[in-house]
Amino acid sequence: MVVRELARLIDLSMPIENHWRWPVKVETTRRTEGEGYYTQSSTVQLRAHAFTHVDAPLHFVKGGESIDEIPLTQLAGRGAVVDVSHKGANEEITSSDLDKKGGHVAEGDIALLMTAWDAKVSWNDERFWTESPYLAEDAAQWLVSRRVKAAGYDFPQDYVIRQMLGGTPSVQAFRIHNILLPRGILNIEYLINLHQIRAKTVQLFALPLKLVGVEGAPARVIALEEYC
Repeated sequence: MVVRELARLIDLSMPIENHWRWPVKVETTRRTEGEGYYTQSSTVQLRAHAFTHVDAPLHFVKGGESIDEIPLTQLAGRGAVVDVSHKGANEEITSSDLDKKGGHVAEGDIALLMTAWDAKVSWNDERFWTESPYLAEDAAQWLVSRRVKAAGYDFPQDYVIRQMLGGTPSVQAFRIHNILLPRGILNIEYLINLHQIRAKTVQLFALPLKLVGVEGAPARVIALEEYC
């Protein structure tokens, strides 16, 4: 696809580097240089669900599609930005909120729920994970009713995620995951910079690593916004 001059690209992805929540191991395995030449090669080790990433149904559905089986059409297309930035710390985002702010969300869209939480609290700060807004079950059902193909968030969307810092919650506690993934609605988790988007709709590309048989993968997520 040719990017026209009258558009801008917005990177919605967290940079991948060593983080207090997710260890990242980068090892330079080869470096050679001499007169007129240089080469460097590295290996990287990180978790599949760390940083900005995509959940495939297999994450919560036995026998569900793995990340390599997801068609690209489900992770590219019209992204509808739903501005719920009025929500503050520990506030629930409800179906009523989405009704008021998401009237433009259509079947087949990728819904982008924007709280601007990363502009209020750094994602390197523990409070980003323990005090964020979160999605109510009826809001997840709202996404199902709109028949979106994926949903992206700039906040930890499932309330239980904050409890992961102190232990391992039950699978049943991941209520949002358990509503969306069995219905084929993908999670695009831990976006940043959604607040930089000015338009209500963009072209979105959320491209995870093609890890065969794995239930999720880190992704580079880009919004293409046309200038008015």
